[in-house]
Amino acid sequence: MTSAMKRASQIVLGAAIFVAGVATGSLHGRSAPVQNRFGQPKTVLHVVVYKFRDNVSNYDRERAINGIKDMAGKFPASRTCG
Repeated sequence: MTSAMKRASQIVLGAAIFVAGVATGSLHGRSAPVQNRFGQPKTVLHVVVYKFRDNVSNYDRERAINGIKDMAGKFPASRTCG
């Protein structure tokens, strides 16, 4: 078997496995008793991660963090950790 034939058979086998997976997932999705039982959430959790550059001073870091806390405090349902 030449390398081109071997490669072609690998591609065909991969495509067949992919199609079989899609078909299985589709059948499972249709047979699920309840697909969307969650509805609208009562609360939303928004997580933000900040990474300051090395050249940012501690004063600027504290100002940014305090500004974020002040802004979050303006919303009635918001809570800050820390």
